Amino acid sequence: MSRGRPQRGLSSIDLLEGPSEEKKRLKAILEKLSGKITADEACAVLGIGRAYYYVLENEVLHGALMAIMPRPIGRPPELKPGEPGTLQETAADIADTTRDFGWTPKVTVEQGIPLFVDWFKSYNRL
Repeated sequence: MSRGRPQRGLSSIDLLEGPSEEKKRLKAILEKLSGKITADEACAVLGIGRAYYYVLENEVLHGALMAIMPRPIGRPPELKPGEPGTLQETAADIADTTRDFGWTPKVTVEQGIPLFVDWFKSYNRL
């Protein structure tokens, strides 16, 4: 006989406050990670392509990791290049996003980099 709070497993997601669509996404990702369903089954449940599923899964896992990382009060964690959690390179492909949602970028990478640098400098008051 276990002591303390009863185990609820994935059913505890239904008890969380928040939009039902996000709870559905979280449940599908956790079921896939626990081996209850395959990636293809998770994609079918969520109505998304496989590449987009893995992006979503990575975002959820990264968000969970960031939420439990110890950090000084009032300051976000600082990740330096080469530390776990930083992205060194990407094979970004928006084909699934374009197919699933009809989204296409409005600027090229060449146009976007200078725009990002300007925003970053302004945001960080550099």
